[in-house]
Amino acid sequence: MSAGDIFLSNIPFLVTIFIVAAASLVNYLVNRKTIQNQEKNSKLSRQADHQNKVSDFRHAWLQEVRDTAAELIKTIYEAQHTLMMWNLTRGYRDQGGTDEQMIEWKERLPVLYLKEKEVAAEMYRHTAKLKLLFKKNDPQVARLFILLDATLSKVGNLDLVRIDEKPIAEIVGELQIVLKNEWEVTKSRIMDEASK
Repeated sequence: MSAGDIFLSNIPFLVTIFIVAAASLVNYLVNRKTIQNQEKNSKLSRQADHQNKVSDFRHAWLQEVRDTAAELIKTIYEAQHTLMMWNLTRGYRDQGGTDEQMIEWKERLPVLYLKEKEVAAEMYRHTAKLKLLFKKNDPQVARLFILLDATLSKVGNLDLVRIDEKPIAEIVGELQIVLKNEWEVTKSRIMDEASK
């Protein structure tokens, strides 16, 4: 038997080895590509989850800012109203009146004074909370905090005899600008992630 005959008789075996080797190589390459795609998809999924959580946290943070700001505005109005009532009652008492009126005003003044101090404390609390919700020296809220500080400086104003809606309107206007800007940032992040 010659080498050529041996080679020819083993061709089916050699073809089988070639097919098994080729199939193994193809299987390896397909599995490798599948693993790479799974790793890529997993990474993209983790990034998407992270961005979703960031967006969820930003949304919750924005809601907290809105809620705190609404409570603050209510408290500023309530503080002005209480101080106004205290000042008016004090003015009526100082002008004199009937004995019954004087007794009523004397009873009302300490209650209004304590209420004014309680509401002022709430104003400070809500202002501090609002400030803590933003970064220190954030230029976006600088004007808002100047307005809040100016409003707080008027706590205990003994000349207030009417509600001053101007500072309330200015604070609300500034809050609207801040909230709109923050919402735009959140929305653009969501849109960027959706386009990826």
